[in-house]
Amino acid sequence: VAALVAGGLADAVPAHAPGTSHGFTGRTDGRRIDHILVSGHWTVEDASVHVTRPGGRLPSDHWPVTADLVLPA
Repeated sequence: VAALVAGGLADAVPAHAPGTSHGFTGRTDGRRIDHILVSGHWTVEDASVHVTRPGGRLPSDHWPVTADLVLPA
C-alpha cells in the first residue's frame, strides 16, 4: 500500500477509521489491511469501515470497507 500511495494514489477511508482485520473477534482496534485507493481524478464523498453484525453475526474475519466516489465530468 505504501508504494501505491507513494505513486500518487490516496486512501479513500480516513486515517481515524477503525481497523479492518479482526479474525472473527469483532475487535475494531486491529490493523487496517483493506483499502480503497483512488487517483486524484476521483472525489470521495464518503468512505468508511462498517462494523456491523447483520443478524448478530460476523459476516467475515474483516470489516467491510466502502466508498461513495464521483468521477467529475
